[in-house]
Amino acid sequence: MTTLIFFLFGLLWLIGYSLYIALMYGIQPSFSDSYYKAGHLFTVTMGVLTFAFIMPLMDATEGQWWQFVSLLTIAPIAFVGVAAAFKDGGLTERVHMVSAWLSAIASLVWLILATIYINPWTIISVPFAALIAYLGYLIDEKKNVVWWAEYACFGWTIGGIAIALWL
Repeated sequence: MTTLIFFLFGLLWLIGYSLYIALMYGIQPSFSDSYYKAGHLFTVTMGVLTFAFIMPLMDATEGQWWQFVSLLTIAPIAFVGVAAAFKDGGLTERVHMVSAWLSAIASLVWLILATIYINPWTIISVPFAALIAYLGYLIDEKKNVVWWAEYACFGWTIGGIAIALWL
């Protein structure tokens, strides 16, 4: 039950933050660009997402030899939030970009392993999330491709967790 509460809290926070940004400032070039509109609310959001989804990811992979991939999927999100001012360059930009890419790649690895070892239907979250993100991209008149790619990543990760845990 606790895992479900954490999962739903993270999902609702992500939806709420995304709606806030979209309605107040419009779709941004990337999710991280929303830091320059929302300020430290972006940093808080990255922290909330990290802590909300760590338990579901770890619970889904309990006893698996590859459980560490769960940590590689979600922990970098905290670093994305801490190094939010990526346009400043230098170390902040490097930490931000490496963390974002690590999380994205690890989420795909996690989904592949979850498909093999937990539930073969887990992989369905990838094309489903990608299709929804692509539709958003088209509705957004083919702008802000990074924003929509990041939402595909969020979607396949969150969808994969739900399938692995509850289907």
